[in-house]
Amino acid sequence: SGYQVTQSKDGREALTILDRNDAYFDLVISDLEMPNLDGFGLLQKIRSHSRWCNLPFAILTSRHNQLHRQRAENLGANAYFNKPFHPNELLQAITKLLLD
Repeated sequence: SGYQVTQSKDGREALTILDRNDAYFDLVISDLEMPNLDGFGLLQKIRSHSRWCNLPFAILTSRHNQLHRQRAENLGANAYFNKPFHPNELLQAITKLLLD
């Protein structure tokens, strides 16, 4: 779809990538369940960081319950997507997040 994607194995590695001086990102899409630093922890750290606090953040997870969705919203997630997902719907949502 023309997007340049950078992957990380967990939230801790994602923070390291974000903190590189030359790094610029338009959006973070994160799972909730990751080793070392989970998606909630990553979201919380990004929202408390002066450089990344306004970076759009989407959760993509198999956790369908309202408790997880509400916690993500309370921490500042811009979107919450459940697996399995339809790729075209996800791409449309990403486009909307990038334009907002």
